[in-house]
Formats: sequence, structure tokens, C-alpha cells
Amino acid sequence: MRSLLKRSNGRKKHADKLWIINDIVIIIEETRGRAKPDDIDKLDKTIRALLKGSLRSHIPLPENISKIVVIVHSEGKVDSMVPKLVANKNSEWKRTLTNTGIALLIVHCNKELISKL
Repeated sequence: MRSLLKRSNGRKKHADKLWIINDIVIIIEETRGRAKPDDIDKLDKTIRALLKGSLRSHIPLPENISKIVVIVHSEGKVDSMVPKLVANKNSEWKRTLTNTGIALLIVHCNKELISKL
């Protein structure tokens, strides 16, 4: 992601990983400790850059995206504001960015991450 952002002049905070598997886009934010509102903000900026902004011309997306999965992979607890932000962002994403379903998951370990994918 960093090298793509450098090429697209993107200097904003962004998610750590982006996977495209067939017609599904998966965006992952890794956190060492507690999941915070800033993590949701990074995911939001990445989705916007990918669908409407600076990353759009640098990453070949499937023509018809069936689903976008957004994941916070956290080793610690979740800040109490995160679920509220998730609910607000999810409805905003559906309203303004895409008709595609956007699922936001919070997982705590690699085993849980694999099982939810």
C-alpha cells in the first residue's frame, strides 16, 4: 500500500493491507493493541481513495465488486467508540460510495481472521 500511495501522491493515513480475490475486495488494518477510532478512519480513507480517489487509477479493481470486507485485526480490546463509528460509517459508505455491501469485522487473532474470511 505504501508504494502505491507514493505513486498516487497519497499522503493520508491508510489501511495496512489490500487483497483482491476474484470480485471481493478485502481491506485490513492491523493494530498492536486496542482498536481505536483512528483505525476506522484509516479504513474509511482507504475505501474512499480506492473507489473514488487517488488509488482508483493505480489498482485494477474487478468490474463488478460483489463485496467489500473491511477488517480491524486487533490484538487487544476495542475502544467503546469503535462500534458506534462502525455503524455510522457503514451506513455512510452504502449511501455515498457504493451499492455493494460493505462488511466491517473486528477480529483478535489469525485463526479468527481466517475463519471469518
